[in-house]
Amino acid sequence: MTDFTDMKCPVCGKPFSNGDDIVVCPQCGAPYHRSCYQQVGHCLYEDRHGTKDAWKPPQKAAEKEEKICPRCGHPNRKDALFCELCGTSLAKNEQNSYQQPHQNPSAVNSGNAQMPYIAFDPLGGVAPTEKIDDISASDLAKVVQSNTSYYIPVFRNFVRDHKKRFNFCAFLFTGSWFLYRKQYKKGWTIASVLLILHALYQYVTYVVSYPVMQSLMNSAGVASDAYPSTNQMIAMSGMISTLSANQQIALALPGILMIGILLIKLIFGFKANQMYKAHCVSVIKEIETNHPQTGVSSEKTILYREKGGVNMALAMGIVLCYTLITYIPYFFF
Repeated sequence: MTDFTDMKCPVCGKPFSNGDDIVVCPQCGAPYHRSCYQQVGHCLYEDRHGTKDAWKPPQKAAEKEEKICPRCGHPNRKDALFCELCGTSLAKNEQNSYQQPHQNPSAVNSGNAQMPYIAFDPLGGVAPTEKIDDISASDLAKVVQSNTSYYIPVFRNFVRDHKKRFNFCAFLFTGSWFLYRKQYKKGWTIASVLLILHALYQYVTYVVSYPVMQSLMNSAGVASDAYPSTNQMIAMSGMISTLSANQQIALALPGILMIGILLIKLIFGFKANQMYKAHCVSVIKEIETNHPQTGVSSEKTILYREKGGVNMALAMGIVLCYTLITYIPYFFF
């Protein structure tokens, strides 16, 4: 049975309510109060019957509804999972609204103006249609999703002006950052190498170098529970030249390993943004090649959501591994 509660009688203009005696035109289906139809004696739309302008039931609000991104205000399809412009998740925002407050000119003149509204630009000043490696900024934002206002301008500046920007997160959490940004092949390789180097550093420090250092401290008269004084440090420095080549290497190895770790982190700190841009472009090309239809389909949105964005759990797991490797030796030495 058709629900007429959202419609109005074409004759009297009153909305239909439950319990009303309603009749419909057998030709076009237009509803009327029975009394109103009997009063007129015919369908008000009979001159349009059989044409494209014939009466049609009004489209329900739920069918017309668009998902307005709460972050950038971009209108999206009602079945969109995340914003087509900035990548913000829309899964939990079924009734999003984006209203920019209007400022009353008279309030400005009277000196009672409120703080002006400044819209957040999810692309950091880059136009959505601007091309970066033949990919629009808005498409790149679908992969980046988180912190687009930083990465999109960085990508644009690198391509347009060849300007590189150091990524401190990639420097401090090198392997974890790549996994966090879902660059899994690079991330696992880099994280594995650094984990091995960190584990080797801890082993060399406490198993190989520590006994030699302890022997030097004993020879210089340093108590086991005290720090060496300046004179004792000078004495220990002089004793190093008397050590065997293997012992001198044992003392130097921790420093060599730490320098190697630092160099790797510096290299990826400088290269991270460029590598991430290439990753985002590759993801977009793969999705668009496998799904060449124009527009944004629900299948595409799911793929962008799966391959883009961040993976916090995996990144935190690698950080935990680094922490364990760093602090476990303290329980044994």
